[in-house]
Amino acid sequence: MAGASLSLCQLDDELAELLDAPALSPFFQRGAVQLGAGTRRTAEHAESAQEATGETTGGGVRTVPSPGPLRAVALTVTEAMPRHSEELRELDAALGDGDLGITVGAGAKAAHEAVAALPDNAAPGEVLKAAGVAFSSANPSTYAALVGGGLIGASSALGDTVDLAGLAQAAHVMVDRIRTRGGAEIGDKTVVDVIDAVATYLDEADTADAAALAAGAVQVAERVVERQAGQTSQRGRAAWVGERSVGHRDPGSVAFLRLLEQIKAAVS
Repeated sequence: MAGASLSLCQLDDELAELLDAPALSPFFQRGAVQLGAGTRRTAEHAESAQEATGETTGGGVRTVPSPGPLRAVALTVTEAMPRHSEELRELDAALGDGDLGITVGAGAKAAHEAVAALPDNAAPGEVLKAAGVAFSSANPSTYAALVGGGLIGASSALGDTVDLAGLAQAAHVMVDRIRTRGGAEIGDKTVVDVIDAVATYLDEADTADAAALAAGAVQVAERVVERQAGQTSQRGRAAWVGERSVGHRDPGSVAFLRLLEQIKAAVS
């Protein structure tokens, strides 16, 4: 997150021991942490699977003959998303700590650079994974970690080309990953509500036209965001304000709506 956050708690022996324990994460390191055998096996398995399903570049990026337009769309969308930073900052200031605009702006720029660095024939899953890794690593934000992690998980659902079934599955995987890591449930007034509704819409869609799908997804997301405004926030900092959250749109959900709007503009 941008700025500073101060939390106070009573220090006891157990907490002191935990604070002094070795740790290895993107934004906090202490002492020496040795990777376990399970972590190494997971990495080796991923490399083997990648080699079995397609070609890889020297940097380990899987490529396919006809990857489709996802990379180009991702570049257009990530270039546009920082324009919404001020709106998201204002929304988040009412319910959270006001850093969502910076989170989305910085994350989008990092994702743009990561996707731009991929070869033109990078597999769709590689595009989504690169965007997710970059977004989650751009700043130490809970939203960045959850949405970025969701994108990384969703990347496994995409094949050599992007089709309707793959998109729907990717959306469901993204919801499951965010719910598992963040603890939010459907109806808690978070971005999970929006992504889940879009996933259901994709399940039931009767067209494979990209422009029509994007337009429908935007309509679905708009309805969820407006419905959420009448609800009480149940998760994150927004939950701290309790009933005062009623009447306010959820900032994270609006951010995802803006993402869908940019996708619609890019494919229309």
